[in-house]
Amino acid sequence: VDFDEVPLEGKELVEIIVLAKLCASKSEARRHIKNGAIKLADQKVRDPFARLVEVEGKFFLMQKKV
Repeated sequence: VDFDEVPLEGKELVEIIVLAKLCASKSEARRHIKNGAIKLADQKVRDPFARLVEVEGKFFLMQKKV
């Protein structure tokens, strides 16, 4: 997948994980997130419904505080 051609803004992290072929399905990606197996910038992702938000050309992960 060429991520330069895929808009990431507002996408759930599980969608991006599947697009990148790191998991076979969204449910598998959610399981990995719930089990603490997914990290972004050395921080565990805890919210399986987290979304990417772009601010001034940088992407941030928006997730519920767990």
